[in-house]
Amino acid sequence: NPEYARAHSTRASTLVEMRKLAEAQTSYERALALDHSIEFLSSSYLYNKMKLCDWREIEALKAELVRKTMDGTALTSPFVMLAISDSLEVQSKAAALYAAYTQPRDGLLAAPKARAKAKKIRIGYFSATFHDHAAALWVSEMFEKHDRARFELIGISFGPDKKDHVRKRLEASLDQFHDVRDTSET
Repeated sequence: NPEYARAHSTRASTLVEMRKLAEAQTSYERALALDHSIEFLSSSYLYNKMKLCDWREIEALKAELVRKTMDGTALTSPFVMLAISDSLEVQSKAAALYAAYTQPRDGLLAAPKARAKAKKIRIGYFSATFHDHAAALWVSEMFEKHDRARFELIGISFGPDKKDHVRKRLEASLDQFHDVRDTSET
């Protein structure tokens, strides 16, 4: 159906992922012509236009998106809004609208269970770079210098196990180490 705006919008997003920005812009324009109220469409169009360095009408489009964000009628990724407006008020409003749209609204998240007060504070470090990597080299000494009488350190790795000396050092510097890269999200 060539009149189905969401198909054009989805096609545009896919083309952006494929780094075919000019083709994506054509699809964004078609989607906007059919239905300008699709979530994130206006901001995606504008952001892609900026990536193409197409500055025609850019200030008017930015002003319109800011106005719609402030009145709650436009949804924008907070990260896209960073490129569009330097106003903290506008950025905050965009983030609040985005969070309200993307987070569960029906209480699906269970309340945390009450736990007995632990003697030590537990700190969990999540990383995909618990191996010979600049970030891992930097944090390994930090882990070793934690006050172990006050803190329990837990490492959770979702990256590769390269079985190198940095990985061994990191595992030894933590109280617990869990490799979860092959674990499902459920």
